[in-house]
Amino acid sequence: MPELICASCGAAVPANAKFCLTCGAKAPAAPVGTPLPSAQQQFQAPQPTAQLPLPQYSAAPAPQAVPVDAPVPIASPAPDEKPMNTMGYLLTLLVFSVPLVGVAVAFLWVFGKKTAKTRKNLALARLIVWGGFFIAALVFYILNFRALNELVKVIFS
Repeated sequence: MPELICASCGAAVPANAKFCLTCGAKAPAAPVGTPLPSAQQQFQAPQPTAQLPLPQYSAAPAPQAVPVDAPVPIASPAPDEKPMNTMGYLLTLLVFSVPLVGVAVAFLWVFGKKTAKTRKNLALARLIVWGGFFIAALVFYILNFRALNELVKVIFS
């Protein structure tokens, strides 16, 4: 079995060893007497293959001057976009608490053109809730009409 020679310390290394038994360096890959490739052969640059054509880019278009207009003034919010304050909410709820006036004013605020958006949304929410209560009361009355009719006869007879 051929022996290898350690490149670090020069000691003999068995052919099947991966490391030198003397210094611990990695064992050489070629046995003694095998010529090592020259540095020129070992580090030879790969031969270029067919080269792809480089992409051709056109020059970027020159920036054009953009006319600058006068700055646009920022407008203050329109009256219907201003949020209601706490007192506005309290007064709105107070108006809603008056039985027929609250419903009439709610319709005016929902369908009015100069009503603040927040007040309009609050009035719409109130109308939806009142509509739900009205429909529930109507359904209850229809389902219990006979019983209510009998109750009225008993009470007033």
